[in-house]
Amino acid sequence: MPQADSQHPQLQYTAIVLAGQRPGDSPLCAEAGVNLKAVIPIGGRPMLLRVVDALCGSGRIDRILISGPHEALLEASPEMAPALAEAGVEWLPVGDSPSESALYAFQQVEAGRRCLVTTADHALLTPEIIAEFCDQVDRAQNDFLVALLAGAILDAQYPGLKRTLLRLQDGAYRSCNLFALRTPQAADVLAFWRRLDSQRKTPWRWAVALGPMLLLRYLSGHLTLKEALERLSRRVGAEVGMVPLTTPEAGLDVDTPADRALVETIVSGQMKAPD
Repeated sequence: MPQADSQHPQLQYTAIVLAGQRPGDSPLCAEAGVNLKAVIPIGGRPMLLRVVDALCGSGRIDRILISGPHEALLEASPEMAPALAEAGVEWLPVGDSPSESALYAFQQVEAGRRCLVTTADHALLTPEIIAEFCDQVDRAQNDFLVALLAGAILDAQYPGLKRTLLRLQDGAYRSCNLFALRTPQAADVLAFWRRLDSQRKTPWRWAVALGPMLLLRYLSGHLTLKEALERLSRRVGAEVGMVPLTTPEAGLDVDTPADRALVETIVSGQMKAPD
């Protein structure tokens, strides 16, 4: 693991990388010819290693925990074991859902430590994105923070790109698969996330969990980002905030074969920014 950045000696983070996957057939894995999403190569390097490279290069991470099928991941790629050993990663068992894995991992971290959570499919993650995120988290007071990218930034760089956006009255936003856990109360947010995750096949239960007023205001187009964060904070009993990112690639992950093709094009430098 690289030494801490001298500019931020006291503000180091434990990184939690979610490297599991839901059961069932994966068109993405089938197209790539692998059994595990985290080992799909992007630019000739498994996605998980690209994420670890970014974390190690950021100067803001002094411990990396990977929640995933340890033996299976190491066996799936010959370069995985030496690269992760060099990075000094620690392994944790994977839960039944990303939220369960994140909550368990957070419970293994020393109380009071700041944590950064990301996913193994964040193939375009860079040290610069991590630094931009952590610099803002350093100044925040919230228990839990989520990185968001304005949809306008993504559209400007990649016009016509189809992506799921959170559409609010004051703008559209894309989640960046980056989260900060600043205080022990962040566990309450993860527990709430786990509750929603367990009910993902019964959407009407989400209305009960989130609160009908929040859901109605969102569906009617009247919900602002500030109101959404305030209402969610009251619902979970912890202060939830957001970190605005400015790098378009922060909002791109690899969930489908089309995502993989796009990300490969970006990594190869063949996709140019619009004039």
